Amino acid sequence: MFGITDLTAYVLTVLVLIALPGPNSMFCFGTALAHGFTKAKFAIMGTFLGNGTLIMASALGAGALLTRYPFLFGAIKMVGAAYLTYLGGRLLLNMTKLGKADKPSPTKQVAMTPTGTKSMTQSSTLFKKALLIALLNPKGLVFFPAVMIQFVATDTANPMMSLLVLRLIFQSCSLMFLLILTKCSGLIGQKLGQFAWLNQVGQTGAGLIFLGFAVKLAMA
Repeated sequence: MFGITDLTAYVLTVLVLIALPGPNSMFCFGTALAHGFTKAKFAIMGTFLGNGTLIMASALGAGALLTRYPFLFGAIKMVGAAYLTYLGGRLLLNMTKLGKADKPSPTKQVAMTPTGTKSMTQSSTLFKKALLIALLNPKGLVFFPAVMIQFVATDTANPMMSLLVLRLIFQSCSLMFLLILTKCSGLIGQKLGQFAWLNQVGQTGAGLIFLGFAVKLAMA
């Protein structure tokens, strides 16, 4: 079908790979814990667009370009590692500030930000962060064609159609997994939100995980 050699094996491979913890899935998971499922949907959108962009770029030969010029691969990898380090550091810094927020003084006038504007800004920030995390992972440019090409029949008349179907399957599986993941973690976050110390533990754990991903990406 569509020149694909073993569709079942491909779907199982994709599901296993998606289920493995990665920077984007952990960012979506952490966003749902901290802000709920509604906000996590913006992180999912950023991840979806980022992965889709990498898939299209790999189809246009960007993966081969990075393989041919290792210094480009290394440069993107270092930028990605630096960004993950920044995110991890921010989480750890925010953890130290929990419970230390200054109470507004009755003698001072407090400037209030409209709730709708603040919510839109936060949603946009989450979307951009997830998008950057996905785009700054150069492994995706090499990974997507390397895996997908193995499931395209050598005698197919239209290999580009086969790859398109494989890309759509990957994106669909990724989207469903992230929706389920963030929905469950959002419910968990509602329970954990009742305990401040658990929130601090979650912030610390997420920060350390991102720092770990940064080290792993830099040394890969």
